[in-house]
Amino acid sequence: MRFLSFLRVFAFFALAVLAGYLPSQAARDAMIPVAPNGPRLELLVFETEACSYCEIFRRDVAPGYRLAPLAAMAPLRFVDVAKVDLDHIGLAARLDVLPTTVLMRDGREVERITGLTAAETYYVLLRHMIAKNE
Repeated sequence: MRFLSFLRVFAFFALAVLAGYLPSQAARDAMIPVAPNGPRLELLVFETEACSYCEIFRRDVAPGYRLAPLAAMAPLRFVDVAKVDLDHIGLAARLDVLPTTVLMRDGREVERITGLTAAETYYVLLRHMIAKNE
């Protein structure tokens, strides 16, 4: 019975996305709100289409973060390194490994996680990074 309820809800949201009623992930990434008070924290995940580790990150790590309370403090946005000029982003150092997660504070890099880590480790690192830079 629970499974059928889940399927109905899933089908509703799938149809809503396909029909254009709900924004795509790319559209939600572009709608990140600006925090009215204090520093603006944002997580940028640098990736590229040809990166298999980036696909794993999107599949296994990112969905859990978007549901976590941390996401309200530092929204997550993906940046395709093949489509942007990295010189204008405010990075403290060049990117050597993908995916790389960079915590930005008011448009400047303050911390980074280089490469793919397990979801649990990633969330622990992010909690420390965000708490340190709030």
